[in-house]
Amino acid sequence: MNEMQSEHATRVVNAFKDILTEDAKTDVTEDHFRELALMIEAAIDASLVDQLNRASSIAQQAAADIQKLAKQV
Repeated sequence: MNEMQSEHATRVVNAFKDILTEDAKTDVTEDHFRELALMIEAAIDASLVDQLNRASSIAQQAAADIQKLAKQV
């Protein structure tokens, strides 16, 4: 999954490069763009962890509900 995130971050950075003026491009180095890509990847990671935590909570609640139903039978 991390490779997909890296590819997505690279696409976002490239799209950002495309909207920069030529003057701005001379002030922003490749190191800056690499750092931007890392920040984007970190944001994607944080979002995925949050979504996985939510999915886990939903699954745990469903399991608890199923156990309650099973005890009623």
